[in-house]
Amino acid sequence: MDKDKIENLFQNVLAKDEILLWVGQSDIRKIFTRLDLFLIPFSILWCGFAIYWEYLALFIMKRQGHDPGLFSPLFGLLFVLMGFYLVVGRFFYKNYQKKNTFYALTNQRIFILPKTAKQTLRTLGIHQISAIHQSIDSAGIGTLIFGKVPMFGSFYGNTGLDFLASQYNNEVMAFYDIPKAEAVYCQINDLQNS
Repeated sequence: MDKDKIENLFQNVLAKDEILLWVGQSDIRKIFTRLDLFLIPFSILWCGFAIYWEYLALFIMKRQGHDPGLFSPLFGLLFVLMGFYLVVGRFFYKNYQKKNTFYALTNQRIFILPKTAKQTLRTLGIHQISAIHQSIDSAGIGTLIFGKVPMFGSFYGNTGLDFLASQYNNEVMAFYDIPKAEAVYCQINDLQNS
């Protein structure tokens, strides 16, 4: 979405003396995070084991004269579906979130506006930010996490598995995978120091 359209999303929530300094979105080209070094092998192992379980439940038990019944195959199917979500599905969900979440910085606050089901505008005052955790790659795309971060809230954030830490998601304020993250970080620092 272009800058003007994103700015329009925030116009009706600004205070009278509030000025938009920056608006943006996550870069959808950035697919992986550092946590994927663990999650991808784990996902493949999970999915492989679940498929093996299904194979045992459906074919081997029958070949040996045992009736697997309905429970074993259905139980295994649940794990196969979870495995496919871990391997592939979470990336589609993450892409959907990135396309539908908008960020803004004003002279007074930061804003996160998810345009997805059941999500509302979240704000945090510039002077309420106790710390900024930044992770910026060589292309300048980075994540800025604001304030004290619960362990599980940051662990699953921006992985497509955010729902696993849903009780912490409202506590974590972050601009995920934004272009020119260093410039946004510097703007926030300047505002905090003024």
